[in-house]
Amino acid sequence: LNSCGSCLFNESWVTGTNHCTWTGVTCSESYQVTGLFMQDKQFSGLVPSDLNGLSNLETLNLSDNDMIGLLPNDLCERSLETTLHIYADADNCPNGFDTSTGTYLSGCCDNILVDVDIYLNEFAAAILGDSDCQALGGTEISVCDYMTNKANHDIFANGYPEDFSGGVWEWLKERSILVRMFLNSCG
Repeated sequence: LNSCGSCLFNESWVTGTNHCTWTGVTCSESYQVTGLFMQDKQFSGLVPSDLNGLSNLETLNLSDNDMIGLLPNDLCERSLETTLHIYADADNCPNGFDTSTGTYLSGCCDNILVDVDIYLNEFAAAILGDSDCQALGGTEISVCDYMTNKANHDIFANGYPEDFSGGVWEWLKERSILVRMFLNSCG
């Protein structure tokens, strides 16, 4: 993990002699790491490849950081076979994506923090045929540009709306039809 001076954890990570007292780390009575709660700590860099070495880990939360890469395969396999619970960002979880419903499938991560930009690219690829808007033709380029810009959708003003009652995927599909209709008629 890389971090900067503004990371949101305290000095215990560099001065504490017992890692079980470090912010975000929980341990068993025998001082084995059972939890890493690193959500929204401004971590960056590669996802560590040796996380599975924490053999007593029960909860791993890396969500809402700027981590690069997918969680290691061995850790994912362990989460599917044991009680290890993983919470991470969409770009770090190798869970599949169901393009018919706009939902992440069960898999490595128990809970995925949805990145709106990634979600809108998934939408464009599934519904419009390509997430690279410039690869499309005619008005589809403009439809794609509009639909993949989260600023055009007030439901994303505070990130992905977990409690949106109408279903975000269906809402986006309806919206793309209306945008296409407008652009073909007036645009």
